[in-house]
Amino acid sequence: MSAESETDDVRETREILARQLANITWTAGKDSDWAAFSEDFLPDASLYAATRTAKS
Repeated sequence: MSAESETDDVRETREILARQLANITWTAGKDSDWAAFSEDFLPDASLYAATRTAKS
C-alpha cells in the first residue's frame, strides 16, 4: 500500500504503533517510558504481558 493510498485510519494506526514501540524501547542510556505508552489506552484498560496463554 503506498503512502498516498493509505486511509486516515491506517495512517493513524501506524503512527500509534510507532509511538508505542518508541516508548517501550530502551537502551543503556534511556529507559522505557511506560507512562507515555499507557496514554494511548483508556484509563481503566487492563494491559497484560505477551505470555502464552494471556492471564489476568
